[in-house]
Amino acid sequence: MNLDPLKVFQTILNIGAKPAMQQLQRHELVIRVLKDLNLDPTQPPDDVDGVYAYALVEYGVGKPEPILKLLREKEIKDNFWDNYISKSPLFFLKQVESFLEKNNSLKDEIKNFQIQLDSELEKFGEAVIDVAKRTRSKKFQPYPTWNMDYYPAGYTKDLIKEKIGYFVGVSLSLRHWKNS
Repeated sequence: MNLDPLKVFQTILNIGAKPAMQQLQRHELVIRVLKDLNLDPTQPPDDVDGVYAYALVEYGVGKPEPILKLLREKEIKDNFWDNYISKSPLFFLKQVESFLEKNNSLKDEIKNFQIQLDSELEKFGEAVIDVAKRTRSKKFQPYPTWNMDYYPAGYTKDLIKEKIGYFVGVSLSLRHWKNS
């Protein structure tokens, strides 16, 4: 059997090209370049890594590097998906806070940038859900409600803020009354 080394090499490249292209479609830098050139697909890859990477790029526009660095951590990514499946965004927040307790330098960076962790994790979760919907894959359904606030039934953020405002006014009045 006489094998042409060039044909063997070409066959190996062809076999390896498809998995390599699939891997590249899940790389944050490649996604960002494709988006900048308006060449990104209308339907993102329908796997966990692809959805997460696309969401990270879309969420990350204009965001400070420390929050992106946090979201790129493998442990955080794994925790995110566990909590996506179990529809537990508040537990995800607790896991992120626990992770940061073990990573003081990243915790300090986040603190220095005055990043509201719960708000940013909520926005990122919403970006993931948006990308997951665009895949049209049923494996990401049902989509969780990604809300980092816990309010009793019948209460909304606006209603609670309004009610809290009354206490602030009362508190200021009491302070003024005590000092008179």
